[in-house]
Amino acid sequence: MAGRRLLAHDPAPGSRRLRLQHRGCAREPAGGRLTHPRRPTDQDRAGQSWKERAVTTLTGATVLVRQLLAEGVEHVFGNPGTTEQAFVREVARTPELTYVLGLQESIAAGAADGYARAAGRPAFLQLHAAAGVGNALGMLYSAQVGRAPMVVYCGEPATTLSELEPILYGRPASMAKEFVKCAVRVDDVAQLATLTRRAFKIAAEAPTGVVMLSVPQNVLDDTVEIDDEAGFFASSRIDVRTVPAAEVVEDLAWRLLTAQRPVLLCGDGVARSGAADAVVALAEQIGAPIFDVSSSELTVPSTTPLFQGGLNMLSDRSITRDLDPFDVLVGLGASFFPLINVSGAALIRSDQQFVQIDPDGWELGKNRPADRLIRADIPGTLRLIGAAIDRVAGPDFGTTAAARTADVVSARQERDKRFVAALEGRGARGAGMTPLELASVLAEVLPPEVILVDESVSMTGTVQQVVPRTIPGSVLRARGGGLGQGMPTAIGAHLGSGGRRVVAVVGDGASMYTVQSLWTAARHGVPVVFVICNNGSYHILKKNMQYYQNGAPAEETLPYDLMPAIDMVALAAGFGVEGEVVDSADALRKSLGAALERPGPSLIDARVSTPE
Repeated sequence: MAGRRLLAHDPAPGSRRLRLQHRGCAREPAGGRLTHPRRPTDQDRAGQSWKERAVTTLTGATVLVRQLLAEGVEHVFGNPGTTEQAFVREVARTPELTYVLGLQESIAAGAADGYARAAGRPAFLQLHAAAGVGNALGMLYSAQVGRAPMVVYCGEPATTLSELEPILYGRPASMAKEFVKCAVRVDDVAQLATLTRRAFKIAAEAPTGVVMLSVPQNVLDDTVEIDDEAGFFASSRIDVRTVPAAEVVEDLAWRLLTAQRPVLLCGDGVARSGAADAVVALAEQIGAPIFDVSSSELTVPSTTPLFQGGLNMLSDRSITRDLDPFDVLVGLGASFFPLINVSGAALIRSDQQFVQIDPDGWELGKNRPADRLIRADIPGTLRLIGAAIDRVAGPDFGTTAAARTADVVSARQERDKRFVAALEGRGARGAGMTPLELASVLAEVLPPEVILVDESVSMTGTVQQVVPRTIPGSVLRARGGGLGQGMPTAIGAHLGSGGRRVVAVVGDGASMYTVQSLWTAARHGVPVVFVICNNGSYHILKKNMQYYQNGAPAEETLPYDLMPAIDMVALAAGFGVEGEVVDSADALRKSLGAALERPGPSLIDARVSTPE
């Protein structure tokens, strides 16, 4: 057999003669085969040995595809190469699977990320050898930061050639280990189904994440005999939802009952766990404001009266300022204090209480100690806390909570007014719409069910504040800090959501990282509207430089302007996508409305001025 010493009972090179069972395997001493302990049947008693029953002989490629079907996979995202030929051929022969082709691995990885986020279950991504992993690492990093459940299969040259260091030789599993939850190489066809099943289990376990399987070419070509095929290919899932002990729940309830100004700080763990209703119910019960914290998805409906918008978790000065009014801080499913701007501010005062609830133990107390750290299911825990408050709250607590609620709602209204006034009061540089005008058109035109993918970068704060989103899963923002996520994420989001329309609002600089996504959208007829916010620059870097220079503007000689100008409409046409340039709110309103009616993808090159 290729890649290992032949055993006496091997029928032929390239064939792994094993009888694999999905449980209870025991090795037969004489023949060395894996068999399944069992009771005699009527056939046995009639003289026919169970060992003489027909078994199914499958190639490794077929084993992999059969396991994908058992896991409920419908889409394979990838960019194929020679080391994956057997797998790609098997996918093409399997009508239940659709191969979503990206012109480069980062496109496929970004689309798989979007699929996982929209579907809430593991996506499957195929990469081509070590070079392909290198191309995809940026997207894998973003997916892992966002805890996207994903299984990655990477091909590599046959192990029989490893001593020759053939073309594309490398160790892709080792390359990816810094960017994924788990990475292993499959060395034998007999391991393939089990390790694939395990990969899906690990990817779906909280904290969810990316799992990589590196599979040499000869493993896909080798064959294996499987007895009881229907029972062998099955999925494994674990329900990991847990809640804290009763005394912990009572302690949390008491902290909130005695708080003067509690606050709920929500991250993506709220969205992943479906905790929006539980968060809003607790906030209304105790009269607490709700803030987004480093969130890339919709934590609660943005029209919720107690919702106050997002907090900047990257600067200790802004954290200290924004959290100063509150005495009990409840962190829910968020990454706290991933600072990039540090001045030495205290973050949280000694007289403030900080509590974290998260199923992801890594995030608990990671950057700062807390008064209480609870690794538990967020919605289940919040419901228990609410019930405990109901049991022990005094007769005046409802009046106190109602008064706090009125104050929070009033603060939200004042906050919104100040935000809009600040934008309107700024001067503008260059022709085109202001960011506020563009966001206002989105707010007016987008139906509630449309998924908004936001990688507008320097405009994200404006879009988040102005464009209302109310349906779970209707917002997917870029995360992790890397650019290029928006366009491929939009494709995957459409496929993973069961066909919801998607509008991707992407900065012109960010779009250039993955502009080939247009071709994938055209090839597969994905009805995404790509709105390119074109201000002709890396405006976010200009803003960051100004902050770094204590308010002094960025020098004109810095490499932050995109000149010569990029013709987005011509690029779109080259990839088979209809495009249009707009430079006013009225033109955007008309173009966006028409694009949402088209059956396929569209691009709108929206010319945007930059605030002074």
